[in-house]
Amino acid sequence: MELANLLGVHVQTVRTWASNGLAPLSSEVHRPLFLGQTVKSYLSQQQNARKVKLQAGEFYCLRCRKAVTPALVTEVDRHVLIGKQKDSILLTAHCPQCDCPVNKFSSRISTTQKGKYATNA
Repeated sequence: MELANLLGVHVQTVRTWASNGLAPLSSEVHRPLFLGQTVKSYLSQQQNARKVKLQAGEFYCLRCRKAVTPALVTEVDRHVLIGKQKDSILLTAHCPQCDCPVNKFSSRISTTQKGKYATNA
């Protein structure tokens, strides 16, 4: 199938999408044709259905496939400045259910920049 080649997926994946709701132009043909907008809309809906909105303090565990709140979180400074006032940090922890490592990128106001601005003021 051309759609499978175009998207870099297996032909069976496209067949599964069709059986799960991806509508072809005509269901009476052996090799179905799909409108690009229909495919784009279907894949977007599938992606949005899998998204998990995290609350403050939550991490996403890839093994459990859900949001978890670990007890102990470690902050690792990446030594990368975001904009003029924020440091990029990596938050690391372990999932309380399966003990799998979980990570999340975040930012904090730079302590070096705070000091710099405080002395110039």
